Amino acid sequence: MKIVNLAVLSVATNIWTEFFILFELTEIMRQKHDKQFAQLFNRLREGKALKMIITAILKQLLLNVTPETDNYPINIAHLFTANASVDAHNNVIIYILSLRLVKLRLRLWT
Repeated sequence: MKIVNLAVLSVATNIWTEFFILFELTEIMRQKHDKQFAQLFNRLREGKALKMIITAILKQLLLNVTPETDNYPINIAHLFTANASVDAHNNVIIYILSLRLVKLRLRLWT
């Protein structure tokens, strides 16, 4: 993490700069453990190798697979275009996981 002095960045004075410090994040946390995914997004951000990126994304599309199917890859990164889609997906996953709960009745012997 790099601390940036806002006074140096701005010629005009802003009141909020007196009360806040800007922290520039220099490490990707969401994709921290998935190097290939992080590199893909960096290339996309930079506008490089777009054909390769599109090909890689198309290979990862889950066609005819829903969270309700047994072979659904629940632990992979999911991309959605809207928060409502994320909420709907999360609600389905939470419901499915709740179905897998097992209640055990314990009996202690004394």
